[in-house]
Amino acid sequence: MGEFFNQYSFLIVSIGLALVAALILLTNKPKWKDYLAFGVIVGGLVTVWTILHPRQTPLMEDARQVTHPRPVGISISVLHRLHTAPTGRG
Repeated sequence: MGEFFNQYSFLIVSIGLALVAALILLTNKPKWKDYLAFGVIVGGLVTVWTILHPRQTPLMEDARQVTHPRPVGISISVLHRLHTAPTGRG
């Protein structure tokens, strides 16, 4: 459930905001300006979501490797020394 909310939190919050906007704008005899304002709000939320929603990219595997870049049990300082140690070639 936590992973689902993490993946779709923006969408869930946007739907909640759209419902609140609908309750405020479209109750009590709405005029065309109220419909227009509601349409702009929903259109803006949809536009932002299409730009920002997570999607599969070729870099996803690189991102998974970054989350576990070192073997378990080896400290970062030891890895740093191993990668920066002089090779003896000069």
